[in-house]
Amino acid sequence: MNRPCTEAGWCHWHHAGAPALALISVAPAVGGRDLYACAECRTTYRLSPAVDAPAGASREAGTDG
Repeated sequence: MNRPCTEAGWCHWHHAGAPALALISVAPAVGGRDLYACAECRTTYRLSPAVDAPAGASREAGTDG
């Protein structure tokens, strides 16, 4: 999978399809699968797209990366 942004697909936070997604976490850091979030979930859960996160920083709110 590993697409950075904007394609329609599955949001891993609200568990449904969404028209535009951003890559949040890249496999294998999260158990071997890339995780994508829609715009609403990125706002709600304060998620940063993987391409925007500083090197070595955790991409998910509330984790210790």
